[in-house]
Amino acid sequence: MLMAYGLFVFDMPTIPFQDRERHTDWRWPEQSRIGARAGTQFLGPGRDEYRLSGVLMPELTGGEMSLEALRLMAAAGMAWPLIDPGGLNLGLYVLDSVDERGTYLMDGGKAQRIDFVLHLRRVDDWIDAAIGRLSDAIINLF
Repeated sequence: MLMAYGLFVFDMPTIPFQDRERHTDWRWPEQSRIGARAGTQFLGPGRDEYRLSGVLMPELTGGEMSLEALRLMAAAGMAWPLIDPGGLNLGLYVLDSVDERGTYLMDGGKAQRIDFVLHLRRVDDWIDAAIGRLSDAIINLF
């Protein structure tokens, strides 16, 4: 298993992605000041995104049906847990977009090679807030 998104497991029979990129940022807005450098203030976490990309060879690996399963999950309008290969829950993510390019077309338009990119974005701030409140409550007990 490379990773799991909800009940969808990324593996050789489904979608064995070759590249995984993660982008995380934090919010530090600036306020202009006269005669001084702009002031900044930390407002908390910003976006946390994964970009999974690779190539599918439908005769050897997953194909259009695997990508269609992910599209159906995204169309359900729900966030799903993203699990790394070690079983760590990375949080709840939504599938923002799927980019797909089929080449080496056969009769009937079926692609022998499918290049894809999946864009996932974390949306579970409420979990972080709940854990923070829980840890504050535990500290206040002692």
